[in-house]
Amino acid sequence: MPEVRIIQQDIETSTNWGDAYCIGQYVYEQASGEADKLIMDAYEKAFGLGLNIRVNREFFLAATQQIARIYFRFQKYDEAINKLMVLDSNVDDLPDWVNLYYASAYIHTENILYWAEVPNMLFKRIDDIDENNPESVKRRKYLFLEFLNRISELSETKDVSAVDKDAILAKAVELGLIDSRECLNFKVALGIISTIPELSEPESRSEAGEKASSVYEHMAVELNKRLSELQTIIDKQTITIAKDKKLLADQKKLIVSLQEEKKNLENNANRLIGELKNAKELEYAIQAKCKTLESQLSGSESARKQMEDNTTVIGELKADVEDLKTALTVSRRTNDKLQIEIAQHQEIISGLKDEVLQSKEEVQGLNAIIESQKIQIEIAEAAVKAVEEKVATTELLQDNNDTPKRSSVTSVAPTLLDILTVDNFLSRRKKILIIGGSETKENHLRGKLKSMGFNFTKDQLEFELEYDNVKDYASRIRPWSGKYAGIIVGPCPHKAKDIDGYSSFIEQIKSEEGYPHVEEARDKCGTLKISNESIGDAMMKMAVYLQSIA
Repeated sequence: MPEVRIIQQDIETSTNWGDAYCIGQYVYEQASGEADKLIMDAYEKAFGLGLNIRVNREFFLAATQQIARIYFRFQKYDEAINKLMVLDSNVDDLPDWVNLYYASAYIHTENILYWAEVPNMLFKRIDDIDENNPESVKRRKYLFLEFLNRISELSETKDVSAVDKDAILAKAVELGLIDSRECLNFKVALGIISTIPELSEPESRSEAGEKASSVYEHMAVELNKRLSELQTIIDKQTITIAKDKKLLADQKKLIVSLQEEKKNLENNANRLIGELKNAKELEYAIQAKCKTLESQLSGSESARKQMEDNTTVIGELKADVEDLKTALTVSRRTNDKLQIEIAQHQEIISGLKDEVLQSKEEVQGLNAIIESQKIQIEIAEAAVKAVEEKVATTELLQDNNDTPKRSSVTSVAPTLLDILTVDNFLSRRKKILIIGGSETKENHLRGKLKSMGFNFTKDQLEFELEYDNVKDYASRIRPWSGKYAGIIVGPCPHKAKDIDGYSSFIEQIKSEEGYPHVEEARDKCGTLKISNESIGDAMMKMAVYLQSIA
């Protein structure tokens, strides 16, 4: 494909909508480099030059569809809805993806409370999904569960009294999700029930159920243990910061005292300089008087005696001047010594400030890890609860019948492991980039992800684990390219090519618009590190995010 700048120039110089549209189609078929940004520019140029539904219906709808997909992929939900409305008003039989995008956009916008108060339009989009498409049906259930979760979260900070809970619960019954964990949380959040009902412990469990439960219970115990360890580290860091702050305050007091002493010495030195100046002026005056007396001396004994007396006074004044000079020298030496001591204490204070700042950054990193661990605990607890509900339901059916029967009820509430599969959250033409210095081999990281259930193909993961290569590799990642669904980052050099004034490559891709979603791989101490332990946590968070916007 030609260079991006050449294609961009061709788009800008296009004079009719046909040329601009053909450029957009060409870039879409190539699907490389900054494809998404160029596609959007080309089609918007075509619209501006006169492409509409009346001029060419087929081309107009094709361009609108591709732009809507790109807007949604980059979370520009309002722009995506505007394009979807064009398709909705001009196409009789909408494909499933349009209804899915509509419903997901409603859920992820700030107007979600409006859709909860008047949910008919949201439910219409869900109902229009093809019942004969298993993936679409599964996606519809996931969107409804996400809708319940969002309303439950907003109930903690917003007034949800106007929410049409009857219509929402009726839809939950219709979709077979009334007994799901998300629906129970929704009932508690809106005050329909006071607490989530506890399930009685079954007398016996199936082998599969007991195994799954024990795995998640063990995971929850380990995560809680790690959470406690991190809290202990934070407590120690907090004590260290408090000690450093006290030492810093003491040093500041000492500096104030030294500065006051320096000020007093300077005042004393100025006083001595003034006295020395006066003494010298008096010495000059007496010497002048002596010369006058010598010139007037004509043998007068009294004049001679007065001259001798003046000579004695001059000698005494000279002695005083020498004493003042000595005192001034001592004062200046003391002042210089104080200046050195003040500079030393200021260096100590500067070091203490750096230590306090570093400790604060470490505490912030630990807090971030704790939040991540809490999320994983909630996931584990939810999965345990789901397994227990399935086991309890199965045993209840077995108690009511002579022969065990497979119940369809146990498959109603989808769990996180049902949803977070590679096919669900990662497009066929997308991949996830894992970049950052690491001592762990690529094949070990792939094996770790596969053991967790992430069955990526070889092309769906891209690695750059050589620390020295990251600096040049980062410059090849461009916004709006659409090449990556997400990026997992580890240790990266602060100096890299084309980071446009940012302190690091990571700061740039997390700050600028158009880059894929970013997750950081951190070890138990909160340090950036790509390893078998950290890659699993980072990929789980990446999968949850991509699933929520898919």
